[in-house]
Amino acid sequence: MLIISQNDPTLKETMKKQVGNLLKKVGIMPSIKSPRLVYRKFNANDWEDYFTHISNPDVMRYIGDGALEAEEARKKFQKVLETNAKRYAYGFFGAWTPDGEFIGLAKFDFIDKRKAEVGYALLPQYWGQGYASEMLEGMVHYGKQLQGIKELYGLIDPDNPGSRKVLERLGFALFERGYFDEKRTDYYRLII
Repeated sequence: MLIISQNDPTLKETMKKQVGNLLKKVGIMPSIKSPRLVYRKFNANDWEDYFTHISNPDVMRYIGDGALEAEEARKKFQKVLETNAKRYAYGFFGAWTPDGEFIGLAKFDFIDKRKAEVGYALLPQYWGQGYASEMLEGMVHYGKQLQGIKELYGLIDPDNPGSRKVLERLGFALFERGYFDEKRTDYYRLII
């Protein structure tokens, strides 16, 4: 007779992997959840919401090369859609209120089989209402549902105190200072 402890970490990891593989086969994937928001991967019908977000100079102040014009935004949106199609549980998610009001985006991107990058950005009218923390909490929970993910990374502009506070409040610690796409970047990490 074989007795297996419920607290056996090897068993838990094996079960998590088997359940993840089964869900992938039947087309069900874990979801990002939070109390006030609904998330789903961006699709072709979300262009207007995406453009509202990525063309806003206040939203994009600390992100990439700043706000994008329509032509560049369309190229980037196409890459978002391609990433979402290629990666089963990873990609770029829109965040909406339950009544359908778009508030921003969440990024859960593949680094390697043990690591993922998280990101979030909100339209200015939603700043200061706890949505960024809620989105990040949802992504941390989501990461814990995915097989093999052990580390989450958040990359921020060092001049963005708001994002630093959100990451630190949820247990992320400064891991490294460096450059990403030739811009100064602080790398935060959370072991999950």
